[in-house]
This record gives sequence, C-alpha cells and structure tokens, in this order.
Amino acid sequence: MQKKFIQSLEILAPGYKSNRFLLAVSGGIDSMVMLHLFMKAELNFVIAHCNFKLRGEESERDEKFVREFCKKHKIKLFFEIYDASEYAITHKVSIQEAARETRYSFFLKVLNDSSSNYIVTAHNRDDVLETFFINLNRGAGIKGLASIPPKNELTIRPLLRFSRLDIETYAKKHGIEYVEDSSNAEDKYLRNRIRHHLLPLAEEIMPGFANALQKSTLHLRSLSDSLDEELDLRLEQYEMNDSKDALDIIPSELINDPFAEQLLLKIIQKFGFPTAIIDDVFLSFFSNESKFFYSGEMRMIVRSDRLTISEIPDVNDAEYLIYEDLSSEHLTINLKAEFANYESLSNIITNKKVLQLNKKKLVFPLKIRRWRAGDRFRPLGMKGNRKISDYLTDKKLTAIEKEKVYVLESKNEIAAILGFEISENFALRDFPCTALILKISK
Repeated sequence: MQKKFIQSLEILAPGYKSNRFLLAVSGGIDSMVMLHLFMKAELNFVIAHCNFKLRGEESERDEKFVREFCKKHKIKLFFEIYDASEYAITHKVSIQEAARETRYSFFLKVLNDSSSNYIVTAHNRDDVLETFFINLNRGAGIKGLASIPPKNELTIRPLLRFSRLDIETYAKKHGIEYVEDSSNAEDKYLRNRIRHHLLPLAEEIMPGFANALQKSTLHLRSLSDSLDEELDLRLEQYEMNDSKDALDIIPSELINDPFAEQLLLKIIQKFGFPTAIIDDVFLSFFSNESKFFYSGEMRMIVRSDRLTISEIPDVNDAEYLIYEDLSSEHLTINLKAEFANYESLSNIITNKKVLQLNKKKLVFPLKIRRWRAGDRFRPLGMKGNRKISDYLTDKKLTAIEKEKVYVLESKNEIAAILGFEISENFALRDFPCTALILKISK
C-alpha cells in the first residue's frame, strides 16, 4: 500500500518530495491512515481539522483526538470551529453543503497561511462508487458520473486506488488509532444505504463489480476532461459578456450547436444551478416570456433572444422626491433637471433622451421610483394607456435592463419613463409655456 501511495503522489504532485502538503484530518480511519502514510514517507506536511459542531460530544472528541495526536508527534495543526447548522440556515443550503463549503474555504485559507502546495483529502475508492450512484440518482451528466476526481486544482486524493477494506486492513496491521463517526452506521443517509446495502449486493451478484465500476469512472473522467476542453472552446463562440460572475449569450445560436445540451449543462453547473432545471431552461429558449431561475446569490434569466446569468441585484425600492427647486443631490441616478421657457413649438428638443414636460400640469413634489408590474402610462401622441412592461418589451430591453428603469410620478400619475418617453397628459401643447427638462445619464 505504501508503494502504491507513493506512485499516486508521483502522478498527482510531481516533485512531491519538495512540496508541502496540507492534510485534511478528521480523526476517522481514512484520514488517520493517510496521515500514517505521509509520516512513514517522511514528507513535509501540516494538518487542518474542522469542528462543525454537528455531532455533539463526538465532534468535541474528534477535535481532542486530533489535537493530542499532533501534540504527541509535534505536527503543526490548524483548526477551526464552524457552526454548520447556522451557516446552512443563513446561506439556504443543506447541512452537507454547508460543511463542504466552510471546510474548503478554511482549507484554502490555511493553504496560503502555511505555504503549502496541495490540499490532501482521504477519499477512497468506495467514496467514488457511492458518489457515482448518488449522482446517477440525480440525473447527472458525464462529469457527475465520473465521480470524485483524483485531482481538482490544488486538491489531490492519493487514496482513491484503495478500497475501504484495504484501509481497514492497513490500519489493523499497523495498529493505527482513530475515532469512529457513529453516523456512518445509520441508514438515514443515502450514502450509507448505498454503502451498507447496494454495493455489497452488487458485489454479490457480480463479483468484481467494485473494481469494474472504478475503471468505468476513470474512462468517464478521461472522456469528461476531453469534452470539457471542447465545450470551453465552443462556449467562447457564444459568450457576449463572460466573466467569473456573469454570462450573457444568444440562445438561438447555441441551439444549433451539435453539443447544445452539453453546453447548456456546463453553463448551469458552472454557476451552481441544479442540473434538474435543464429541460425548463431549454424550453424557455422558445418563449418570448422571461423565465427566472435562482441558485444561492445567482440568477438566470432566459427567453428566446437572451440567456443572462448574474448576481441577484440589490434592487433599490426607495422613492425619491423632487421639489420645485429641482435639487437632485439625494438621487442615486444621474439626473439633471432644469426649467426653460418655450415660446413656440420650434423650441422643443427632438432628442427623446431629453424629456420635456409641461410644468403647469405637474404637481410638486414629484416622485421618482422604479417601475412596477401593472404600471400604465399614456405614451406621447396616443389616446389610451399602455402597460409599461409591454412598452419596455417593445424597446427590446433585457430583463436586467428593465430592472434599472425609473418612472416620474406627479400626484400618483406616471408623467414619464425616465430616459425614454413622457406621458401625453404632460406634453407641451400650448405656447408660450414653461418646460421641465429632464436628462438622465448612465
């Protein structure tokens, strides 16, 4: 086992003897065997331990066990206490997801603080098989079925070649002490049911099943990596405004790509959306109505002409008053307001971005606010009222652009859509008159 372990390190961390490793040690059998292998190889490493306060006394016991082991063997220890339950509630994620996010956030911090080169976790072959079935049940694509990768950026997993039985045998042979997580024996978790029932049954029906499935996941991993490279190249053709935190593409161009489904799945996974929404997103490509999808702090807006992903905006519902002195320092938008005397029709500025309203018809203070669903106004030159939502759609504004639109109210009546058009009810029709001129800039 030591020889195979070193072989894995040579592949995952070339020049491993000159590297420093950050070992994620829980105190359980897997991580303690990994720790023993590192100690036996006399490698340079430090240890990180998280206490998530999820198992009461057991969590305290695990922390104490790791602390005492490190003290006894004079190993540098980094530890942190997180309340995973509170994190899950605050960030609206599952307990498991909360533990994973806080754990890896902590590991990355320690990686820098300890000048380490790699984070090392103790996932084994059985973890790979269990994750395969969990992802299969979720309807995952090739990447999900490829399960846990041996290497993911700065995280390596050198024990993936070993089964849980290999690890238990090694621990017994070398008298390795460890702590047991009692929750591993409970069947209320899907992973445990797969471990205790599905995998043993599959092995009984098809001897050698575990090894065969592990080989299949390796093939899937190789295929997934190749497909990822191809998809990255193709996605660049459709991205209009891609960044780490946003994406903007034209669906009609994406649909005709032979890898359309895989590209859409990659987009969904890249920004943390559940893969289950893929069919709904695809159907939205053929609709003129905007459909919204949410994941954590991210939002996806989809319709036939645009797919946009960005952080959920902090929509400002505040309302602002404009008094007759036209002071605008308190506004969050760039608005310039002034009065002007118009002697005749020839004085009117034809630029629609410059709004000109009849002061005589305005009742101060005026109110500026964001438009709302159901708002109506009477467009210039028209007899009847129209929904502002329909007006903005005709202007071909995206859903995100619509959110930034403000209206001007006079005594609860919409007098203008700022930056677009005034209401006929406030138009300049009689001269001479005094006009309120509004100019809005981005």
